[in-house]
Amino acid sequence: MATSVGPSPGGQVDVERLVREEIRRARSELREDAWRARKTAGLFGGAVFAGCMVLWFLSLTLMFLLWGAMDLRWAALIVTGVWAVAGAVLFARGRREVRGTPSIERTSGHTTETSEEES
Repeated sequence: MATSVGPSPGGQVDVERLVREEIRRARSELREDAWRARKTAGLFGGAVFAGCMVLWFLSLTLMFLLWGAMDLRWAALIVTGVWAVAGAVLFARGRREVRGTPSIERTSGHTTETSEEES
């Protein structure tokens, strides 16, 4: 049995039909949003891959430039050392950022304490 709303210019409106149409529209919007998110993620993934390739070839270029002044093994070791230092610095900065961010336990405990104080 469908529930209907009182009189309207076109007669009675079927609430169940309206809810179904709204759900169908919402699903359609979600599909569109998901498609855009997948497309965007793919584009960012491609950009990251291209950036990695650029860094790889720049590293090779630097290594071969250094090869003119020293043995290739030492040049490769120097380029590797530069990347190791850069990775360590980025790791340390990321770790500092994570430690500066409140954890879920602290945040949820704070919210619980705040809501108890307000009541």
